[in-house]
Amino acid sequence: MTNGVYRFGGLPINGSVTNRVAITNAVTVQSVNGPLVTFIEGEPAASGPTTRCAYVADGGALIGFTLTNGLARRTSSEPAYEEIMGGGVFCESTNAVVSRCIIAGNSATDSGGGAFGGTLNNCVLTGNKAANRGGGASSGVLNNCTLTANSAMLGGGADSCALQNCITVYNTVPVREANYSQAP
Repeated sequence: MTNGVYRFGGLPINGSVTNRVAITNAVTVQSVNGPLVTFIEGEPAASGPTTRCAYVADGGALIGFTLTNGLARRTSSEPAYEEIMGGGVFCESTNAVVSRCIIAGNSATDSGGGAFGGTLNNCVLTGNKAANRGGGASSGVLNNCTLTANSAMLGGGADSCALQNCITVYNTVPVREANYSQAP
């Protein structure tokens, strides 16, 4: 994808949350010039439908974007878990890859304000929020990532993730385990 801000259109998957970019097959979507000039914006609606930045299926890859203003929010009394996880990006499995991305200013009403699932490589996760666990990331594998200024009830930076060579600082929670928590 070429330089620009992608903020229109999308596809709902597994519930009512729309995904601005939906990678539903094992393909790679890559920006031409990187995350400083190529943005995927969600829509953090106060009511009604919401929009997450990206959905990445098993075997898919998203490379070189800034993902911002995404929201995964409960819209029914019994939502699909995909609706409430991963405000910036929801990945089907650890075989879904997100690389060289900036994931900033996203939120989720449950876990993974910035990212849920997947394998993240060389990403920056900052300013994301989750109402429950993993303000920056939840339930994924993170390699060479930086997690700062994220917040959640537990694991402000990351929760239930495998972290390798990552920096997790200045994340917040109300009680304990601000930078990292491992679910019981």
